[in-house]
Amino acid sequence: MAADDFDLRLDLTRTAARLRDTAWLLERGQDPAEVAKMLRELAEEVVRLPVNAREPTPQERLGMEWWNGLTEIERARWLEAAGSARPADAWEAFQRQQDKASP
Repeated sequence: MAADDFDLRLDLTRTAARLRDTAWLLERGQDPAEVAKMLRELAEEVVRLPVNAREPTPQERLGMEWWNGLTEIERARWLEAAGSARPADAWEAFQRQQDKASP
């Protein structure tokens, strides 16, 4: 796992723990104004988290371009072939078919 990915997971884990703690305080009668302040602070932290910790790989980028070029019917066909609702799985199914067709 890349360092950036690890740091993002750590930040998300810490934020989730603070959200659970805040809910726990609210459930136990903590002053709602204090809880609201805590939630605002957490929201500011979440906004600062990176949306995407890394750039897509060349292979992932090809998959995105492939997916974006499909019609809705083609997308449905590849999702069905993949047995999944994830475009990444449809891309893999497409690649498997391409590998079978290649000599």
